[in-house]
Amino acid sequence: MYLTQTNIIRNLTKDEYFQLREMCFFSNCLYNVALHNIRRQYFQDKTYLKYPKNEPFIKQRVKESTSSVAGGYIAGCIAQKKKE
Repeated sequence: MYLTQTNIIRNLTKDEYFQLREMCFFSNCLYNVALHNIRRQYFQDKTYLKYPKNEPFIKQRVKESTSSVAGGYIAGCIAQKKKE
């Protein structure tokens, strides 16, 4: 069984709440992209992709946002957020 931590944040204005929520959403998207890169590297080479090597790769993917799976995922997150 996995346990989760829940934080209750109070005394925020409406704008601060939505900014915090948006930052959490994008943080989740970036985490998923990084995890995708690590898993892909592992299944290809059976090696673990460490953070210093993963960071430039993620930055490159974000810049190419429509031409890659990972970047496309981030672009999809951003597009979904703009619809709301």
